[in-house]
Amino acid sequence: MGREFEIVEHKNLPGLELFFVRLLYRTPHAHSDMECCLLLEGRAEISAGGRTISLSAGDFALLRPCLAHEIRAGEGGALFLAAQVQPGLCRAYAGERALEFEFASGGERMTAPELEGFARGLLSLARCCLERPAGWEFEAVGRLNLLLGEAARRFERVPPLPGRSAQRSERVRRLLEYMEANCQRKLLLSEIAAREGLTVGYLSHFFRENFNTTFQEYLAGLRCERARTLLAEPGYSLLDVCVGSGFSDVKYLNRAFLERYGCTPREYRAGAAGSVQRPLRAAQEFFTEEQSLRLVERFGA
Repeated sequence: MGREFEIVEHKNLPGLELFFVRLLYRTPHAHSDMECCLLLEGRAEISAGGRTISLSAGDFALLRPCLAHEIRAGEGGALFLAAQVQPGLCRAYAGERALEFEFASGGERMTAPELEGFARGLLSLARCCLERPAGWEFEAVGRLNLLLGEAARRFERVPPLPGRSAQRSERVRRLLEYMEANCQRKLLLSEIAAREGLTVGYLSHFFRENFNTTFQEYLAGLRCERARTLLAEPGYSLLDVCVGSGFSDVKYLNRAFLERYGCTPREYRAGAAGSVQRPLRAAQEFFTEEQSLRLVERFGA
């Protein structure tokens, strides 16, 4: 299975990002965060680690950090609430492998009332992060820990990988974290190779073998994800978005964005992204904070 790696923006609470997304298909991709995907509408299949999980509305899947996964929705698409958590957020008190959960669905590990309660908890966490009342940061971390505690009681953690497989996995993790943190500036393959103590040729081959893409293509993908997030912020000009996401000029941003999302950055900002016929690899629609709050209310949190 080919893989595409995704950057996750932690705009509000460092280490935690929640967002609603409606999609038809998401190409195989991975990120350095753990992800919980709660299906709110439709049907979907998530494939990872050699198995496929079928989800119906109200169910969720846990995806451990760096696990490549692919999502296919049923006819009409699927609406998800996704929560993405950096391992460092709870590493100090829960250990290095705290978020290394097995790939499984809530329906496989919980009773119907437990599953319903978990979904309500995740929606309540989303409301807290969207409304941001006084002291919301403390409330959000508390709600998140309750959800992670419930997951830890229901889901097994995967055993550590042996030998060379563990080294490869650790290198992938380091590359993901470093590139996610530095994609907004000029970043060269030679710089990363020097950090890893590798030749440029070896690292280039490692990228193709483990990321199913070239270094430059992967970097452009990270920058497009960052640009998409910045476009949702009021007051940012297109040049601001270009500089803030690491593109060398607006033309390059336009070309990369059009290839990935099927529309230009201006069209995306104007709301045209939802009506543009996009390529299969980018068949997904994100929501503003106002729209997201309406979804929280609609689904009962």
